[in-house]
Amino acid sequence: MYSAKWTFVCGFAWVGIFCLGIGFSRDKTTLIVLRAFSGIGASATIPAALNLIVHLFPDEKEQAGALSA
Repeated sequence: MYSAKWTFVCGFAWVGIFCLGIGFSRDKTTLIVLRAFSGIGASATIPAALNLIVHLFPDEKEQAGALSA
């Protein structure tokens, strides 16, 4: 539905922005809430990264090596 490249980039940026907030948080509740939002961005990067690896390495042996790395 969406481009894997932009999904990965936006998810990675989402994680980065919320990790900055986590670094500056002083409250335990704020830390937990920001960590939960950071997990949403991380969950967007995993399927997009797998899709990018599969398309970048069309050979099955190269795919297996890239996915295991």
